[in-house]
Amino acid sequence: MLYEIDWSAMMDWFRATPAITPQLNLGSDALYSQFQQLMDMQFQMGELKRHMLTMPALPSEGF
Repeated sequence: MLYEIDWSAMMDWFRATPAITPQLNLGSDALYSQFQQLMDMQFQMGELKRHMLTMPALPSEGF
């Protein structure tokens, strides 16, 4: 079972695997950069919402 696995050989195999980097053409590259911008904006909006929820309410808001 697990005690029979050669863990050092498995770790060597993990270290030897090359990192896969996608090769994009120009059209896909533009779409990918737009996707990255949208994901970054979505993350920033989530952070802003989280920060706004920690802010105290104004007296005129009735909370």
